[in-house]
Amino acid sequence: MIAVATALALWAGGLPSLFKATGFERIAPARGWVLEIKTDSFTGTRICTIKSRGVIYRHGVVAFRFGGWTDTANALYRIDQGKVQSAGEVATEAAGLGAHFRSQNLENPSDGRVFIPGHYLASADSITIRPNGRSTPRKFSLIGLGSSLVVASAKGCESGPSL
Repeated sequence: MIAVATALALWAGGLPSLFKATGFERIAPARGWVLEIKTDSFTGTRICTIKSRGVIYRHGVVAFRFGGWTDTANALYRIDQGKVQSAGEVATEAAGLGAHFRSQNLENPSDGRVFIPGHYLASADSITIRPNGRSTPRKFSLIGLGSSLVVASAKGCESGPSL
């Protein structure tokens, strides 16, 4: 019976297409940004991710990546030239939107990531983050994220609250 199913699958185009669960599309909606769209062929659900160097937007949350060895548990951030704020103050909201704070890194559970809900960055051009008291602040450009979200929405993405 298994031999017959395998033979039919190979005759119909091979096993990989028989078990294909998702479609995938990658486009560049703005300079320096990439939109990845994965579509579940069974449910039709679209999972959309917008990426730039060290920045990932998914489900209304922007994740900023430092090295996995960087402890970001006490990260501070400044949007454009605004006041300095604690990333811990928005962590619960980010988790509620879908940020994944779990990590396999037992020595550094933050895994070098800082999560900020996207709506805080509505009109921002940049965010500067100091991951901890021993690190130098790092500036991330957000120019192009807003237009990338517009393209994502036009492609049928449900990526959480828009900026």
